[in-house]
This record gives sequence, C-alpha cells and structure tokens, in this order.
Amino acid sequence: MRKINKILCVVISLLLFCQGIHVLSFLTENKKLSYSKTSEFIATGNEYDILFFGTSHMAMSVYPMELWKDYGITSYNLAGNGHPIAASYWVMMNAFDYSSPKLVVIDCYQLEGNSKVPDDGKFTHESFDAFPLSVTKYQAICDLFENMEERVEYLWDFSMYHSRWYELEHDDFEPKYGMGKGAYYNEFVEVPDKIPQIGQESEIELNSTSVVYLEKMIKECKKRDIEVLLTYMPFPAQEEDQLVAKCINYIAEEYDVNYINFLEHGVVNYNVDCNDSNSHLNASGARKVTEYLGSYMQEEYDIPDHRGETEYNSWNDDYSDYLVYKKERLQSKESLKNYIMLLADKNYSYCVFVRKDIRIWEDDAQYQELFVNLALGKTLNKLSDSIEQQEDYFVVVDNENGQVLECMGDEELEKIATSFGTLTYLSEKDNRQLYFEDNEEDYIIEQFEDSGEPEIQIIVFDNADGKIIDVARFDETLTYIRK
Repeated sequence: MRKINKILCVVISLLLFCQGIHVLSFLTENKKLSYSKTSEFIATGNEYDILFFGTSHMAMSVYPMELWKDYGITSYNLAGNGHPIAASYWVMMNAFDYSSPKLVVIDCYQLEGNSKVPDDGKFTHESFDAFPLSVTKYQAICDLFENMEERVEYLWDFSMYHSRWYELEHDDFEPKYGMGKGAYYNEFVEVPDKIPQIGQESEIELNSTSVVYLEKMIKECKKRDIEVLLTYMPFPAQEEDQLVAKCINYIAEEYDVNYINFLEHGVVNYNVDCNDSNSHLNASGARKVTEYLGSYMQEEYDIPDHRGETEYNSWNDDYSDYLVYKKERLQSKESLKNYIMLLADKNYSYCVFVRKDIRIWEDDAQYQELFVNLALGKTLNKLSDSIEQQEDYFVVVDNENGQVLECMGDEELEKIATSFGTLTYLSEKDNRQLYFEDNEEDYIIEQFEDSGEPEIQIIVFDNADGKIIDVARFDETLTYIRK
C-alpha cells in the first residue's frame, strides 16, 4: 500500500508539474501572433463553411465578417504572412482536425518557390503556435523542419517564449480574439509600382516544391469531398508573377477546380487600393475583392446563407464588435489619404465639403481618385468640373439609400431626405452652411480661432442608426483638426 501511495504521489506531482508548465507556456506565449490569429477558429472550427489559405496576400484581401454581413457565409481566413504553399498545406491539415468545410480557397502566390517555411520564423509561430500538440502538428513540424532544435521550438513554444516575463501585458493574462476571423485590416494608401505588360504568348514552366504541395492540398480536399477554388490575389505584379498566375490555369484544368486570376479581372484600382507600393491591398481593395468573391462563391457553390438561423446569432454579435473596431480605426486616422480610403465603406454615409482654393488637386493626382472611390462605384459628375473651375465642392454619399448628391459653387440642397435625416446645404456668397433636421448647428465651420481655416470637412454617419460617428476637418496642410 505504501508503494502504491508513493507511485500515486509521483504521478500526481508529474501531472501538476506538466499542468504548471502548460499554464506558464500559455502565459508567456506571444498572443499578438498565433492566439489573436487562430485561437477563435480552434474554439469554433465546426462553424465554418469556407476556409481561406495562402500568404499575406490572402490574409489582407478577404474579410470573413463582410462575407457574413452580405451573404450569410461563415468563413475563416487562415492565410499567414510569408506562407509558402507547404506551410499552407500543413495549416490546412491541422485545421481539418477541427473543421469540415464545404469549400477551401487557396491563393497561389509564391507557387514558383521551393521553400517550405517563411523566411521569418515568427510567421511560422503565428501559424502554428495556437494549434495544440497533436499527431498532425507533429507531422507538420517534422516535415517543415529538418533540424531537431528548430522542431523543438515549434512543438514546445515555451522554449521560445520563456524569457518574455518582462514583456507581459494585460492581454497576456486575458487574451482576446482578433476582430476579423483571421483577416488583417490594412489602413494605409501608397502609390503602386508600375506594372509591366507581358505578351499574350509569354509563358513559364513551373516545377517547384510549392506545386507539389498545392497538388497535395487539392487531392486531400477531393478525398474529403471538399470543393477547391484557386486564386491569385490582385497586386502590382511584376513580369514573373504574371507568368506564374497564367500557369495556374493548367493546374486548375488538370484537377477540374475553378480558378480566379485577379490580375486579369480589374476588380481593384491599384492607385487607391494599395497598402504598400508592390504587394498588399488596403481595406478599400480588400472590400472589393471580398464582394467579388462572395458573389462568385454564392453562384458557383452550394454555400448556405446562415443569416437568421438561431445557432449563428453569435455571428451578429461578432459583426457588431467588428463595426466598432472599424469605427475606431477610422476615428484614429490623421492622414487625409488614409481617412478617405477607410471612409469608402458601405457601412457609412457621409457628407464631404472641399474648399475651392485647396491645392491637393494640383499637388497629388491620387486625391481625385480617392474622392471618386468614395462613391463606391457611382459617378461623381461634378468633381472634375469643380476642380477645373476652382469652385467649392460638396457631395453627399448616402450608401444606405444608394444615392449621391453633388453641388459645386453656389448650388444648394434644401430639405433633402436622406437615410440619416433631412439635409440642407446653403450658399450665401462664399459662406457655405450645412444643417441636419431642424438643428441650428452649422456643420461647415469657416474659421477656427487657433487652427486656421478648414479646407476639407467630413461628417460621417453610421448606416445602422443614422447617427454621426465622426466629424473630421483638415486644414491647408492636410493636418487633422481635432475639434
């Protein structure tokens, strides 16, 4: 009996030790990487009808929360920074331990590559740390890494994070999921690199490690009766990338799966939709790609619309949190370009006043395209004329009702019904006035005592309730005036 008690004590001690190490391992893990990205999926994997895989091009181009709002599609974006196709294959295999989707969407950027893992090791941690140790994870790490020391780092991440004690923050003790079901929300605008034109007959032959793993992904999905859609996300692609994108047609035909080469579809406008000059889309571009994909997937695949189903009520709560996140990001912007880019969102309606003597049209041609982008596909008939004739310009974009109203010079709008109330825009000589309902407050300010004259003034409304969520004013230097 005494011997049994000793054995029990040893076993219990070992269990407590292991539990303690597990707790410490989770506490020191960098939650801004894998936890924020993937943990929600692991906790709720059986909810998702569509999973997205690929590099940061996919992660920054498809917004699952927008797919939910517009199409009732439940999806998760498991694409990761710098992912070679081999890494995407193993993320997919680990994901299948938790989910049985109806459709897998694979972006094929870097298909010509022979690497199995990202150049930056933190990106591998971002993809795999959140997955608990399992047979599949063990197989993944053993395949991706030959060096035992590297394998240990990913199989037992405490060996990597144990020194993070002095970096621990509140979120390490009470971690939160990301707001976008795995997608990344980009908030900047850059001028794109020039895109070379390639001949129609130009081709290359692909024979790479990535092709092998893409074929493995397709075969695995077919074995599980999961449909596959291949994509090549839009970006200012150079010659080699364009040729690779063309080659994917042959793979799609061989395996009888659909393929969308976004380089050929003109879905985005690179002059306003680039987050950086040569690679990723910003939020404006991502919304356009997401809308295109949502419509395409609805037509081509049997994907159910879960809106209104009681068991998916939590998605409505998540979407509400997502809207709050987007509003906070808009309100935080002090760059006019970044602000206008984020403003081009059908969740908002807005009034924009631009004073006639502003210099942005002369100094930077990108501004005019950003203003056109605010109309979300509708035409701004008077913008070019107001610029050419150097007149004040005022536009109302009511995305809830789908209407656009413009004034230039001394033109007025009196008691116009909008989704956010009755609007009146008055002109008295060079004095412009803007009123909503019967409120006496004039929203176009002529002068601030200490900040000069606002050149651009923007009033933003939430389409959900018609209330003002932000008033942004920019002076002649395009500095955000906080008043």
